[in-house]
Amino acid sequence: MSFDSRVWIVPIMAAVGLAVVGCSGNLGTEQSYSVQRLPDVSEAQAFEAAQLAFRQYFSIERADPAEGVLYSRPADVNARGEVQRVRDVMTVTPSRRRQVAELRIEPRGRDVMAFCRVRVQRLDTSELRSFAVERGDDRPANNAPFDREAGASAAQREAWTDVGRDKALERQILSSLRERLNPQAATAPASGE
Repeated sequence: MSFDSRVWIVPIMAAVGLAVVGCSGNLGTEQSYSVQRLPDVSEAQAFEAAQLAFRQYFSIERADPAEGVLYSRPADVNARGEVQRVRDVMTVTPSRRRQVAELRIEPRGRDVMAFCRVRVQRLDTSELRSFAVERGDDRPANNAPFDREAGASAAQREAWTDVGRDKALERQILSSLRERLNPQAATAPASGE
């Protein structure tokens, strides 16, 4: 192998590596959802059925037919049987948990694909506050202390951390969607675990 050919190997390998990473980006996104193929239906039919199926499990916060997406309002859940943290064991009140769901309807060729994700989140506000860096001076206050959260909304006051997915519920939602569109095909399993 001559010197000239070795010089070109590194840029070629870098380009191939970037192409592989770029192509696998969509694959990683799709793997974070449970997926159901919906043959022989229009996108509008699928979205209408998706709204009905989604409402069986969650209240809808936002529905956008143009984008083909449904987002749920957060729903509190009981976290019994899950791995507990030290805080949960040492206190009487374990961390709150909630589920946030998303259902996407996308045309793919002649079919329509449904992507469902139910994220489980844990409230971590107190932990984040405990380790937050405080900024200020050391002069004593002559008046009432400033309330940092006086005008903050709940979304600004609370810190939720994703701790997993509820794949069983994702499959239930997709199964309900499939049954609404085609009752005879109700036994076909959802994929994307």
